[in-house]
Amino acid sequence: FTWNAGGMLRAVEYYQRHRQLSAPDLSLLHALLSAPYPVVRSIKIGGIQSAARVIPSTDRFLQYQKELGALLASS
Repeated sequence: FTWNAGGMLRAVEYYQRHRQLSAPDLSLLHALLSAPYPVVRSIKIGGIQSAARVIPSTDRFLQYQKELGALLASS
């Protein structure tokens, strides 16, 4: 799911069926999904050079941000 906003939305919707997320929770979720853990972990372990393999292209990242924002706003 790292850069798949649609797949992430399905996971969020599944969770919301069992426990509703408040507006602050959705804002926090958006912030956390904007910097996925695999990227943060790679940077911490080996620096930006080792994270290059998990960081998407600028176009892919902007598309992900756009999709994620729209999907979370509609949730």
